[in-house]
Amino acid sequence: FVIKRNNSGKRYIFLSHDRIDSYETVKLLKDELGKVLRNAETKEKYSFIDGVNYTKSENISKQIKSSSIVLALLNERYFKNIYCLMELHFAFENNIDILFVVINSEYNNSNTRELLRSLSINDINIGNKEQSDEFGMAKIDLKQLGENILNIIVDENITTYHISNRKEIRTNELISLSKKLITKRETLNVNGYQKISQASNQNNINNN
Repeated sequence: FVIKRNNSGKRYIFLSHDRIDSYETVKLLKDELGKVLRNAETKEKYSFIDGVNYTKSENISKQIKSSSIVLALLNERYFKNIYCLMELHFAFENNIDILFVVINSEYNNSNTRELLRSLSINDINIGNKEQSDEFGMAKIDLKQLGENILNIIVDENITTYHISNRKEIRTNELISLSKKLITKRETLNVNGYQKISQASNQNNINNN
């Protein structure tokens, strides 16, 4: 797994999320997580790429390629969102690490796994012809994508981030998420599928 940086040494974190009601959560996550990461015992610099700014498949692919990790912010609509699926597709295609983050209480992992086992075009919310054309240009094998996601959407690769009353930030969740972000991870190719495993050594978070 190659860490990608720009000339200033920054690591890019791509935020993949459903566009409907996650804007406030994403904004708070960027602000608060950025603060925690700056306090971490690491020399890395982090910058966020918000997936909501990109709707063309070629632009999504370019931004994913420049990222060192994709944060997939899960709600109940995530795996039916055309852009989220394109982002995950390009992450697998370019061997970019993925970390799943549950951002609301309506998300159900059992329902997600059932959906992914038989993922098809009929499951996806496509709003107009432009979206349909972009999805077609991405040339996504939905069955394979569903299988790839199922291989990595496991407990050790899922964390949570909830906002109580849309104001209170749960510091312990941010620290847990930060630890996963700054942990060295390795990508293994097993039986043709990509699996993500965490390295045994983790950097400690300086909570002061």
